[in-house]
Amino acid sequence: MKKKSLSIILFAVTFLIAIFLLLGILFATDSAENDLTIQTFDGDFRVFNSPSPDKTQIKIFINDKESQFGDPIANLTCEIVEGELLDGDTIDDVVELYIDGLSNFVSAYDIWFDVINDKYEVTADDPGTYTIVPRAISVRVQDKTSVYGEDDVPFSAELTSGTLVGDDTLAKILSFERAEGRNAGEYIIRGGCINSNYAATITNGKYTITKRPIVVSVADASSVYGESIGANEISLVSGTLAYHDTLQNVITVGTPDSVGAGVYPITATANSNYSATFEYTTTDHSIYTIAKRDLSDEMTFNIASGASIVQGSNVTCSTTTSVARFDYAYALDGEPTTDKNGVGEYTLTATIDDDNYSGTKSITYSTYANVSPKMANMATYLDTYHSASATDTEKINALFDCQAIYANLSDTDLMQIEANAGYTGIVEQFISDWNALRESASEDMLVAEKAYDNTLAIILTAVSAAAYLGFAAMKFIIG
Repeated sequence: MKKKSLSIILFAVTFLIAIFLLLGILFATDSAENDLTIQTFDGDFRVFNSPSPDKTQIKIFINDKESQFGDPIANLTCEIVEGELLDGDTIDDVVELYIDGLSNFVSAYDIWFDVINDKYEVTADDPGTYTIVPRAISVRVQDKTSVYGEDDVPFSAELTSGTLVGDDTLAKILSFERAEGRNAGEYIIRGGCINSNYAATITNGKYTITKRPIVVSVADASSVYGESIGANEISLVSGTLAYHDTLQNVITVGTPDSVGAGVYPITATANSNYSATFEYTTTDHSIYTIAKRDLSDEMTFNIASGASIVQGSNVTCSTTTSVARFDYAYALDGEPTTDKNGVGEYTLTATIDDDNYSGTKSITYSTYANVSPKMANMATYLDTYHSASATDTEKINALFDCQAIYANLSDTDLMQIEANAGYTGIVEQFISDWNALRESASEDMLVAEKAYDNTLAIILTAVSAAAYLGFAAMKFIIG
């Protein structure tokens, strides 16, 4: 701090010494003829000859002037505020006005004068001010455009009013700044004047980043019901991606609007920075197929293939997965049929009928006659045989009809009888009744001989013999 203060004092002393030396020189050269006076204007020292009684004394006021940068300097003028000019003289014959330090750039300069007529002593209280003001222009920043991902094009402007000076150009006197952002859209381009010699009225421009054109193909895709929904594959056919964009980030591919089996139209869209043309597998979309799940391997029947079952038995198919229903197709002895109650070799094909599942499976099996009708007839005959209202003939006929059925029972009939307690009871009842009839056969013949003619006796004898043979056969079958 002390060093700084000392520097200031030394500078002030040096300045004062220089002033006194200057004054000494002036006084030494002119003191014989004129007295000198010193005036200060805004801190500057001005030295004037002291008024001489032999010269006309006038005092002037220097008018302020201004011009626009680049225009010619305005005519400098002053006015006499004290004293008068000699006859025939004009102020232009007495003083010559000049601009001190004029550089032709925007600034304020002092207007001073020189006395050019020895007949006058001229003074002025203050200098005039000459102001060069900024040149007024109007500028419009031109709109620009580029594609997303490309560098900005150079900014420019056009002059809409006013003119430039010398070799000045808008590129030299203007600066540009675009609003920040690189995505497709519109941004303001702001212009600014960086040259103080101009007063620019600037209309901002618009910078448009357009969408980047690409062509993308969308393939078909598929999955099976119950699996995760996949995505239709996309690929870039033409064009390029900008920055670090990836096709998966740029393109959004639609998904099926349901998880059920079916065929779904798929379209795609691009984000706001790209203008995408899509190549689909059909006119305006691609396809996503959700196939039905095949449950053929899960399908099982309630009987084994090759089994032999009673006619009319219900053969069904099932899966571990719940399905809507099964459709069944039958073939009996090689011929398609809708009759499930036939007897013979069947081929049964079951097909899943469901919105989301499929499957087909076949089985072969044979059927044999149902003994149920025979048992029903035997039961009816036995009821007649035991009926109190039936005649003896009706009873005998009913029991012999029952015996005829029994005598023709097949192995599969006997198997069904053994598996059914009701059927077993009917057969046992028949055997009991038949044995009772056989034991009373001799007594029946004696009664017949007395009651009927020989013909009837012969018939009864034959019947009795047949009954005995039938009974013997029955015993053999039953074991």
